Amino acid sequence: MWKLNQGREKDVLNLIVNPVPEVKPIDVKNTEVVTDVLNQIVKPVPSAQGKTDKCITHGGGPRCSQPDCKSSAKGKTGKCITHGGGNRCSQPGCDKSAIGKTDKCKGHGGGPRCSQPGCDKSARGKTDKCITHGGGNRCSQPDCKSGAIGKTDKCKGHGGGNRCSQPGCKSGAEGKTDKCKRHGGGNRCSQPGCDKSAIGKTDKCASHGEVIDVQIVLTG
Repeated sequence: MWKLNQGREKDVLNLIVNPVPEVKPIDVKNTEVVTDVLNQIVKPVPSAQGKTDKCITHGGGPRCSQPDCKSSAKGKTGKCITHGGGNRCSQPGCDKSAIGKTDKCKGHGGGPRCSQPGCDKSARGKTDKCITHGGGNRCSQPDCKSGAIGKTDKCKGHGGGNRCSQPGCKSGAEGKTDKCKRHGGGNRCSQPGCDKSAIGKTDKCASHGEVIDVQIVLTG
């Protein structure tokens, strides 16, 4: 089904009354020209799914069987992607959803990758770049170039994403936890008896990590 784009009705009438010059009905090339023009004037309307009168976005088709979940069930599974439906990542031990037509999740190389030379991270949203290289939604804070977090329009520094659940704390929650680093969120030091935050991509805090010998050379 197709629907006229708003304000393009006159274009359709003009196309009918004044066809593309020198167009012959049996000319394939000219037919493609007409199709291109039509594609600019009209847009596809999502079709109703199954025996419902709604598209998938608006509640049509099979829904997830998980209690209280209103998302669409994927493929022949009875679950949405979040609850285990659809194709899963083929990486051993990974239960995340496979992205697009690939057999891997984003973390294991599935879906579109960043177009920045030498970068193998996942491209974000409808862009061809990862968050680090400018892809995805950006923070709406004036002059901020950081990526917006989750479904918010702000970066973590400006209040975007999940916040720490500690009463009175406005810091961002770390990783899959509901706390900021200060209040116990994110990765913690793997040293027995230590509850400090792990630094960077390591599993140790600053105190239990490898000591780097830094020599400062004064010149002049």
